[in-house]
Amino acid sequence: MTRKGVYTVEAVFVMSISIWVLTAICYCGLYVHDMVVLESVTNGEAASWLSAADPTESASWCRKIRKELDKKLFLTRIQRMEARSVPGGRKIQIRYVLPISGRLMKKVLMKGEVELVYETVREHIVPAKKKWDREVFRSG
Repeated sequence: MTRKGVYTVEAVFVMSISIWVLTAICYCGLYVHDMVVLESVTNGEAASWLSAADPTESASWCRKIRKELDKKLFLTRIQRMEARSVPGGRKIQIRYVLPISGRLMKKVLMKGEVELVYETVREHIVPAKKKWDREVFRSG
């Protein structure tokens, strides 16, 4: 009696598990890429926005950043962006979702949340200018 097809059945199980593992690795890589791009673009643009002589309104700045992020992000979809003034700088809050169909991957990457939040605060402190102003007030 010959046993043909035994290795084929085992290969089906091994390959199906391998494909799921590779898919999970690709999703995790795309997620890490998106988080790095989100942080880099947001902080870089916020620094240039705060250092500008005439900073634009926060709503138009958010539209500009959202357009730039939409071009660079692979997996993440931005829902809302807002920039508010806080003492000494700006607070930027970005709400985003991950459009993943797999329940397990969604649970791992989104930690059971419906919507995730990235939040950063950029301080606008110019020490040399403050020191100069203090010296002018002392001498005057």
